[in-house]
Amino acid sequence: LAALVVSVHAHAANCPALPSLITQPCLIAADGSYRLSNSIDGTNVPANANSLKIVIEIAQGVTQAEIDCYNYRIESNDPAWAAFGVGVGGVYNANVVVKNCHFGGSGMLRCVSIDNSGANWAYQNVRLEGNTCNSTSMGFYVLSRGFKSINNYLADIGGHVSCGRSFGILFGGADAEIRQNKIRRVWHRCVGEIVGIGISHNAPNFVVADNEIENDGFYKENYAYSMGVWYGNDSWGTYSGNKVSGWKHGYLAGYPPIQPSTLAGTSLISDVIIPLEGFNGPEWTVTP
Repeated sequence: LAALVVSVHAHAANCPALPSLITQPCLIAADGSYRLSNSIDGTNVPANANSLKIVIEIAQGVTQAEIDCYNYRIESNDPAWAAFGVGVGGVYNANVVVKNCHFGGSGMLRCVSIDNSGANWAYQNVRLEGNTCNSTSMGFYVLSRGFKSINNYLADIGGHVSCGRSFGILFGGADAEIRQNKIRRVWHRCVGEIVGIGISHNAPNFVVADNEIENDGFYKENYAYSMGVWYGNDSWGTYSGNKVSGWKHGYLAGYPPIQPSTLAGTSLISDVIIPLEGFNGPEWTVTP
């Protein structure tokens, strides 16, 4: 009973804005800048209505939140393969920055999860920079206009007990920039779908550039849907300078773009069975 009271109390507390520092799992209830003073374990955070256990939750309607972990860890350590931890998460949030965080733990389902899609993109601008991530399903899951993922390191993503999909980065929404990230090994306990960078839907004017997207050769040989980069519907944009290796598919376009799009840097694709699939239509310009 005492442990239950402590865990509920910890999650119910509002996060203090600067100059005060965050010391435990909490809720960002107001616009402001926030910083950690120590590493945080959200194992005992209670689950929300969607079964997610969010360590630092951003309340719906917050329109400015900068979270600097100052190189401390955000962890969720429930039993492996059976947990639903989220490092930083929210719905309908704008102008969110998450930087210098190290996400991990056996129960970390997603390192960052922000969903602004149901509000017709009225909430926008999410920037993730200088973070590291280890999770059991997805590294970053962001549906928002103006999403930027810059210089993050995501490694050993996947392995959750459910037989769905594992993504390093999955995004949707206009004007995304995915630059200079490193993704190392995405896998799954089942022979399911594994993707380094995935464009979910409705992502016009994206830029995916200068990322290193590597995987284990085992998944190249044994997974039918092992994809370094996967392209969804109702989108268009630019790929350039990405190093893609160790996948069955280097790039796979599931749909034609709604406007002319480009893929440059095919010479940087290596150690894959199918370098390109679905990029031979007139909507795509493909160069070495």
